[in-house]
Amino acid sequence: MSSQSGFLQIIDVYKAYSGKVILDNIDFQVSRGEFCTVVGPSGCGKSTLLRLIVGAEIPTAGRVLLEQQSVGPPDIHRGIVFQKYSLFPHLTVLDNVSLGLGSVDDRDQRRCRAKKFKRRQRLCWRKSGWPSMETNIPMSCQGGCSSGSLSGSP
Repeated sequence: MSSQSGFLQIIDVYKAYSGKVILDNIDFQVSRGEFCTVVGPSGCGKSTLLRLIVGAEIPTAGRVLLEQQSVGPPDIHRGIVFQKYSLFPHLTVLDNVSLGLGSVDDRDQRRCRAKKFKRRQRLCWRKSGWPSMETNIPMSCQGGCSSGSLSGSP
């Protein structure tokens, strides 16, 4: 894998907890604007991988790069929503994903950002071939929305 390409690069990543290997030799890259899905059975390391990408954890070995820089701690530009634990059951999937936009002080600016973000999310859903889930509540999703999703600034 070229170290000079890719918006997000996962390079030879290993993650272990108390000697138990969770992620073993993970390598991939995602280009800017590319849609990427992490799928696998319960316990395979999906959430661990997402925590590494947002900087909530560091790999045991290997590198996680965002725009050719090592990922730092989570911030307002990069975050994670673990659906099982962090979703509000009374809000739609799209409204839950958009909650991070509420940190903008100006109400009109917040509404504008939310509209742009929602348009972008709808486009991602269309590109993925998945049915739009924007009006679903979390528990109506297949598997109870037990996987994680990434969201950034619009």
